[in-house]
Amino acid sequence: MTGPGATQKAHARVTRRACLKVLVAAAAVLIDLPRLLAEEPGGPLKPVSVGFPRHAYGTWTGKIADGTYEQAAGKAMRWIPFETDSAVAAAMAGGRIDIGMMGAGVVAAAIGRGLDLTVFYVVGSSRETEALIVSHSLPYTAGEPKGLMNKVLAVPFGSTAHFRLLQSLKGWSMTPADVRLVNLQPQQIVEAWAHAELDAAVVSEPTLSALKAQARAIPLPFAGGNEGLLVLAAGSDFLEQNRDMLARFVDVTARADTMFAEMSGPLTEDRPEIRSIAFLTGLPPAAVLEAIARYRPPHMQEQATARWLGGGTGSMLAAELKASAELWKWAGRIDKVPADFAAAIAPGPVEQALAMQR
Repeated sequence: MTGPGATQKAHARVTRRACLKVLVAAAAVLIDLPRLLAEEPGGPLKPVSVGFPRHAYGTWTGKIADGTYEQAAGKAMRWIPFETDSAVAAAMAGGRIDIGMMGAGVVAAAIGRGLDLTVFYVVGSSRETEALIVSHSLPYTAGEPKGLMNKVLAVPFGSTAHFRLLQSLKGWSMTPADVRLVNLQPQQIVEAWAHAELDAAVVSEPTLSALKAQARAIPLPFAGGNEGLLVLAAGSDFLEQNRDMLARFVDVTARADTMFAEMSGPLTEDRPEIRSIAFLTGLPPAAVLEAIARYRPPHMQEQATARWLGGGTGSMLAAELKASAELWKWAGRIDKVPADFAAAIAPGPVEQALAMQR
């Protein structure tokens, strides 16, 4: 049947389909949709896949929405959120992502297990991202960790939360055998907590905020170094084959942070920059402000020094990675510690990005 009514209905269907395509394209920014490829005359171009933990939204997030990363890289990019950074490491081991944002401790463990990973950018560090959650029914007093002896304590194994728990146990002169450790993912911890199946847990944001109303949140003790240090890493082959792209990638990341640092006036929830990130991530503007405050990368000039990516065997970051691997070995999570982590650090992308800015 044809006629004005049929034509209008067909037009409406086409309009709905067009709107749906726009919504799907927007959702693909943070959802893994492998079929959305950048088309070139010669065929589909494989996108660059970047994995990151959900708590790590930072100033760089706004540059996903406006396409700055893809424009700079010259390639399509998929940004895939994971519940934990140990899941990011597993995805890298399985070849599912090209670039991973992970805690330095998680990177050290992965390298200790033989995974080819190289750190090329420091995202920042935050001691407040993880904390010990304790049940109100547990007679636990802060500063007296022996109250955790033989208690059921949940943590996502292999994650930064797990690493920081191990740091704390060693600092308390305890071992993992002194508590009843269970390996649960963040959502499983939330569900187990709701059924009063746990005495305590060590979790990262956003699980930490979700449980604060139901339990006591106790800061983990300071263990020295850069606790909660978040880095970007990739395989050595990928780094070698994508030097220019990675230099532009870190340049966009650094400039995004500089833009926020140089904003005039207070950084409030009603700023359009904050609201755009809130729209993209689904987080309330207040949560966006908190996320941005957690991770602020060192200036690239500082990243190129021996404190971070420069310095070779004398790099403080290399020493920190080695100390992290030794902690995992102490806990029986890896079998050996590499003699030198300098080969797992690449200052090249940052150095090249600095040269581009001159």
